[in-house]
Amino acid sequence: MRLLGRDLPAFHLCAVAGLVAGLALVTALALRLGLAPLVEAGLAAIAVALFLVYAMMHKMITGQESLVHYRALLMVIAGVASAAWFAGLPVLRFMDITILGVGTFAAFGRVGCLMVGCCHGRPGRHGIRYREEHARSGFPRSFVGVPLLPVQAVEAVALAAIVAGGCTILLGGARPGSALVWYFVAYGTLRFCLEFLRGDADRPYMLGFSEAQWTAVLVVAALCVAGYCGAVPVLPWHSGMLGALAAAMIAVAAGRGMDNDECFQLLHPVHVSELARIVAMRRAEPRIEGDESDSAASARPIVTSRGVSVTGGLIGTARGTSYYFALSRRGHRFGLQGAQRLAELMVLLCNGRTWELVRGRWGVVHLLIDVQPGGSGGHESATKKETSYPSLAGE
Repeated sequence: MRLLGRDLPAFHLCAVAGLVAGLALVTALALRLGLAPLVEAGLAAIAVALFLVYAMMHKMITGQESLVHYRALLMVIAGVASAAWFAGLPVLRFMDITILGVGTFAAFGRVGCLMVGCCHGRPGRHGIRYREEHARSGFPRSFVGVPLLPVQAVEAVALAAIVAGGCTILLGGARPGSALVWYFVAYGTLRFCLEFLRGDADRPYMLGFSEAQWTAVLVVAALCVAGYCGAVPVLPWHSGMLGALAAAMIAVAAGRGMDNDECFQLLHPVHVSELARIVAMRRAEPRIEGDESDSAASARPIVTSRGVSVTGGLIGTARGTSYYFALSRRGHRFGLQGAQRLAELMVLLCNGRTWELVRGRWGVVHLLIDVQPGGSGGHESATKKETSYPSLAGE
């Protein structure tokens, strides 16, 4: 971002703005509730220090400058709660205020994520397109020009709404701890749902669900248990949300188990990133002039971690510039849904305009994608789709 004639890192600028806004909010809430603002300022300083310690520890351990929101959040909240308890302060009331300040900071942080491209969404028909300057700052180069769902913006707006709801609860005279529980239950539900739209691959998964999804469910469960033990105020809808999250996990797992085409594996963020790198690699290679059969023979196959073999690349045809890909899968044939979902993904990664999908022999499917005028990586969304899959529908 350019400010006062100087170029400043967008993420860091948003983080500073979030810090200022968060400190202003907690100070105002402390004054409104008749609490000592200097005490809250001290707890806020502890929160900031813990956040910086977490960031430095993460960079020392992994060698990368990145943040895992839930880990930092839980570390900060646990540290501030411990400090308030040792100081003999009303822990839950100060935690109510602190969590809303942290949520404000996180909302601004997600705006920073949106601007630099971290925590990005999956490829979609409509979305935000990052440029080459983002890649020079760490954004995956293979996703440059690809429309990505703006999940960071959705989370930023939702966090602002959650913080506003927490302020209403806090100033409405609710029991101490009510705003704290509200924030974790509301944010946990939000984050669980948004994880299905995330497209960044650098996140651990267990049993098909991301670390954030497991953390969200476990935190809500822990709060419900603490509520029934009388430690925090819990309402019936909090338990209802826990049941809904658990039911969603079971339903999603069951649906994936019945997915014969294994669309979940084909569209997993790690696999999508692999396919994006393949498309970027083919885009950088010299264009092949001639028909599709010539290109198939000249491009070496690349096999992904999910066993998908990709052959082909950028070609020149009578219709202009196109991509031709021959796709096959080790061990079994593509089904109708799996082939079409994979083709739709490849079209997005190629910035395709129209496309055609045809069943070949030996389990191979052929995909021809006409890209936007002017070569690969155009900046207009796909407006037309042509499919030809006559032999697959009857299988």
